[in-house]
Amino acid sequence: MERLVADSGLRWTILRDGALYGPHTSRDEMWRSQARAGELEMPGDGSDYILLVHVADLAHAFVLAVEQTQASAILSVVDDAPTTYREILTYIARLEGGPDPKRGANTPLPSFRISNARHRRYWVGGRAFKATARALLGPWNHAAEPARRMTIHPRLAKAAARS
Repeated sequence: MERLVADSGLRWTILRDGALYGPHTSRDEMWRSQARAGELEMPGDGSDYILLVHVADLAHAFVLAVEQTQASAILSVVDDAPTTYREILTYIARLEGGPDPKRGANTPLPSFRISNARHRRYWVGGRAFKATARALLGPWNHAAEPARRMTIHPRLAKAAARS
């Protein structure tokens, strides 16, 4: 389909997004409830990467694509740094007071890492996506603002304020 768009002769922008999280997505609540029940499982040993993007960042990318399209491009819309299932799921398990995630679940998404550097270059002067998912993980947490963006924000905001 991307080839058809590219060959159309029109101005176009294709956005490739990561796995969505945030308000009104099922991922946050699913992981949290599984963690509380002690049923949170990570694919294999948890070393596979998951590329996340907050729903607000994806919406903002769509607006920028419509308002600021300068040339035809394919852009990856993901948080600044990929995270492993082990990092994010262990963090959520601890946050919710559950045991560490179990190993060996089926991998829901293929493991790969990409960068949103092209996106940053494309929309010069546009807001860069924060490393939201990565910022929630311990030493990467530099401000409370990213923590407020997830639906699990009450505890995350407190944790972010302490760091």
